[in-house]
Amino acid sequence: MTPGNVRIAPVLARCFAASRLAHAVRDGRDVACSVTPLKWGPTTHEESLRWWEQSLEEAFDACARAPEGFVHLVRMERLLGTDRDAELARLLAFAGLEEVPKVRTFFDQRATTERANIGRWRTDVAAGEVPGFLALHAELAARLAAKGYPYVPYDEPSELAVAAEG
Repeated sequence: MTPGNVRIAPVLARCFAASRLAHAVRDGRDVACSVTPLKWGPTTHEESLRWWEQSLEEAFDACARAPEGFVHLVRMERLLGTDRDAELARLLAFAGLEEVPKVRTFFDQRATTERANIGRWRTDVAAGEVPGFLALHAELAARLAAKGYPYVPYDEPSELAVAAEG
């Protein structure tokens, strides 16, 4: 959960050849809302989105330079929300670990959908700012995709779709 680690993935691979690195990617809109109130970060949602794009691009570039199989991309919304068990199983398999009761207990108690703040941008961004915020995010996401980076904005499942699945 330390973004700086991903940006030095090739160095970590050289220093810790037997290790593995999970690259956690979160929807940029939610990242921007998490960063904006912090003392060290950008002070507006727009600046935070631009900071997020640059940070994510640096992370993807570094991961591409790491040895094959060293980095595993984890989409936080799936791990903490829509596909919890399958994503946890993939992550543990990548790390060469088995799910033990302590892992399951931690995951169920601490890595919850409620704590993930999925979709927090819907409440954090002022109504008058939403159209510009969404347009900028779409522009930045398209720019990342055009460069071949595997970022796709999270599309929250509708309540109808969730009800149909349940």
